[in-house]
Amino acid sequence: MNTSCRSGKFIGAFAPFGYMKSPDDRHKFVIDEPAAAVVRRIFQMRCEGLGYRSITLVLNEEGILPPREYRYQSVGKQNPYTKSNGKWSISEVRQLLHNEAYIGNMVQHKNEKFSYKDSRNLAVPKDEWIKVENTHEPIISMDVWEQCRSMDREANRPRQNSMKETSLFSGLLFCADCGYKMRSQIKMQRRKNGVTACYENYFCGNFSRSGHTACTTHNVSLRVLSQLVLGDIWVKSEDVFYHEKEIAQCLMERRQKQGQAELSAIQKSMRSLEKRAAELDRLIRSAYEDKVNGSIPGELCAELLGGYQKERTENAAKRRELEARLAEMQTVKNEVQEWISLIRQYQDIDTLDREMLLRLIDKIEVGEVHIEDGQKVRDIKIHYKFVGYIG
Repeated sequence: MNTSCRSGKFIGAFAPFGYMKSPDDRHKFVIDEPAAAVVRRIFQMRCEGLGYRSITLVLNEEGILPPREYRYQSVGKQNPYTKSNGKWSISEVRQLLHNEAYIGNMVQHKNEKFSYKDSRNLAVPKDEWIKVENTHEPIISMDVWEQCRSMDREANRPRQNSMKETSLFSGLLFCADCGYKMRSQIKMQRRKNGVTACYENYFCGNFSRSGHTACTTHNVSLRVLSQLVLGDIWVKSEDVFYHEKEIAQCLMERRQKQGQAELSAIQKSMRSLEKRAAELDRLIRSAYEDKVNGSIPGELCAELLGGYQKERTENAAKRRELEARLAEMQTVKNEVQEWISLIRQYQDIDTLDREMLLRLIDKIEVGEVHIEDGQKVRDIKIHYKFVGYIG
């Protein structure tokens, strides 16, 4: 494999966006002009001073297909990666602008397998990458490439006033509409009296990554969110103080009702996995017998066995997860009592801290602002540890 890399032969599955594998030699690149035009434009925007995020927004606003979507649509297939939002991301733009393939160089051996038994990839140190220059026609000139590198050096200068603290709600906030994590943004603003104030807001990570064609801002300030969460903790702790038995009973009944539907679904999944496990055992035995009898070539047998073993391992992991979930569902009463004991500890708090939030809260879903009866409103759902969203 490394011998092919050192000779400048491409050994990957897909050519970089802007190229395609040569029909005459799959180890070489030829320019794919429609995609190459997009590549040239991205480099031009960078040379004009646009940052990665600004370039990403332009591409998404104009409806330009990102590399993976383009690759599948160009062959008339549906993108099988269901988690993809079909938009350009900042990381894709950044990677493209640093890919030496666009100046005619072949750079490979950036990752390697953990072992022949383990398919995980390990990053290879940069000084061990294999680079062969001038292996194919470049899409951009060296002048454009160097201008982009100059832009990178300018952007990477140390910045003053960087906030190195972990954000109060980091990892707890999620967009209620697309499910992405929220990202924090800190702005330093000088007031008229000369005092510099710090303002922190949270935005939908999908919007921050791909712009308004992916989702909306869901912008909420740290101040407003803190007041809302603190108020909800006060209300819940006070309710528990005065009506503990009623609340415990209500929560247990609700959890048990929700759990019944989940229990049925888990049991159905378990039966399906057990049936498939027995079928996989049969298929594995059959493959071994066919190899011994000479019915199938050894190479095909190895491929079949690899697929069966992989599926069997994945199914076993799924069964363990379902079994663990079944065990969790038997502890409804204990979980409700644990939450009650926990929330009572915070009856007299007047400020939030991160340790408290991590103990109390599983996640917070932030909805977008909308108009109801002429008023701006938004839905924010706090999901507590052990009991979930209470309302």
